[in-house]
Amino acid sequence: MTDVKGVSGLLDTKHAARGDSSKADKKAPSRAVYMPASIKEFIDAFNMVGEEKKLSAKDLERVHDGIFNPFRRTLAVELDAKPSPVRRSMPVSNQAVTTLMGLMADKFPNAFRIVDLAHNGVDDKTMQDIMALLIRSRSIIELNLSGNCIGRTGCNTITQTLTTLNGAYLTSLSLRNNPIGDDAIRNLAKFLRTNPPLRVLDIGNVEAGTIALIHIASSLQENTNLTDLSIDRPLKADSNDEETSVHLAKAFRCNKSLKRLSMGKHRMRAHGTMWMMEYILKWNKGLTALDLVSNQVCSCGAEYISKVLTDKDCNLSELSLNSNRLTNEGAISLADALTSNNSLEILDLSYTDLTDDGLVALANAVGSNVTLRTLRLSGNTFGSRAKKAWQRLLGWPVKEEDGGHFLDVESLDFIPLIAPFP
Repeated sequence: MTDVKGVSGLLDTKHAARGDSSKADKKAPSRAVYMPASIKEFIDAFNMVGEEKKLSAKDLERVHDGIFNPFRRTLAVELDAKPSPVRRSMPVSNQAVTTLMGLMADKFPNAFRIVDLAHNGVDDKTMQDIMALLIRSRSIIELNLSGNCIGRTGCNTITQTLTTLNGAYLTSLSLRNNPIGDDAIRNLAKFLRTNPPLRVLDIGNVEAGTIALIHIASSLQENTNLTDLSIDRPLKADSNDEETSVHLAKAFRCNKSLKRLSMGKHRMRAHGTMWMMEYILKWNKGLTALDLVSNQVCSCGAEYISKVLTDKDCNLSELSLNSNRLTNEGAISLADALTSNNSLEILDLSYTDLTDDGLVALANAVGSNVTLRTLRLSGNTFGSRAKKAWQRLLGWPVKEEDGGHFLDVESLDFIPLIAPFP
């Protein structure tokens, strides 16, 4: 068991998680994380306080202030063992998480607002203990369970608990990268129809088929609270079937609350992109962020997207087409749209098979765009014409007699690709 001096020293060094403003960094983030050297030290500290009483009154105050500071109420747990690439066989015992959840529920159920248990080998059995804490707590609003071993039973436990509590106070839930499956996702969709206070839901890569995700999308016709949804990488029986993209687009059409949508790795091509643009962006004017990373959007799909971007009522501020097959033709279409678009602030066109023609067209368009502040073009091929166009746009004259134009963009990820210096 950790000795008193060890615990005291541990807490003294975690100034960002303490309430002592004289030692705290004024620039520390609002979500400061208390991270003990190991989860065992965290549990041992609780045990000494509650049972053996070896800590002095001053040490007890440090434990309370250091771990449960009311202004930085975030708990991030990282077990000693590193996650295995095969999540079903992680060599990690759940006893530490079980013990920690029990201690929190018994002694300080309302101490934390954010609980992060990502990548800790949490399985279905451990979910009972985590939900017991949620039942006792009136403060937890964010729960991150991504990258664990939660299956159908564990997800159903979450759904049943939240249904019983009418959603409790939870506003953000991440179940990303867990082997949950179709049945549990359908039950989660039924819960969403009750319009709980949940605002952020991440169920990307949960081994659910597109039919289950269509149930999720359909539930949003009755849900008016969810604003951020990630449904990346569904399982598909037929990789050539785009009908699921059409069904998802139609299901999303009636929802007016969704602000951010991520649909990466849906194998979406031109036909699916057309329906997505028609039903989501044209009907749902509230959507501000769309992530279509790692699909199969081609130049034809880029044309459909460009038509939406030129709509005067378009409110889209973030668009990611990273790792799609846009080619130069698609980039030219998007460049034409950028000259008249007044909403887009972040655009990701990394790894989209662009060469000089497309990159030069984008440089010419960005020079006249007034809203774009972040542009990502890494992973494309910058030839001599593209380098010269972007250098001039950034105010780096290629020759002394060449002029330069100032580009008001905060973040460009491709500077090393065009820099004139070695």
